[in-house]
Amino acid sequence: MSNDQFSGKVVNQRVVKVDSLALACGKPSYVEDIYFKELVYVKMLRSPYAHAIIKKIDISKAKELPGVLDILTYENTPQIPITTAGQGYPEPSPYDTMIFNKKVKFVGERVAAVAAINEIIAKKACDLIEVEYEVLEPILDHRKALDNKIIIHDEEWASIPIPVH
Repeated sequence: MSNDQFSGKVVNQRVVKVDSLALACGKPSYVEDIYFKELVYVKMLRSPYAHAIIKKIDISKAKELPGVLDILTYENTPQIPITTAGQGYPEPSPYDTMIFNKKVKFVGERVAAVAAINEIIAKKACDLIEVEYEVLEPILDHRKALDNKIIIHDEEWASIPIPVH
């Protein structure tokens, strides 16, 4: 597999996907098909802004809530670029985001994940997380996206080629 597959140069090339046989045979696997004996519930805190920088995120009150197992944010997770295209590997779409970003780029982007012993506690913990945002000007009209100075993916890693493993 070449780096070309991850830079959008897969036109007129055969790309074997790891889940293609199962999909073609009508036997794809879904999370709901698996029984978990001791389930952990996860709720996401999502951005209310289309474009902002997280200046401060305080998870201390949420972590103190009984039943909270862990809380993940950009501050405590590895910063590994991923694609959000939602296809099986290999995926030629750009690897242009992280699981959690310091800069949010759309309303609903993940800001934090709360793992708890039940769904109610996970939701309460999300409500206790305090986030201070520096709201940036968003691009809301595709015609204005062509000629402006707003750069959405301005992170240093956004221009680095992703190695194939």
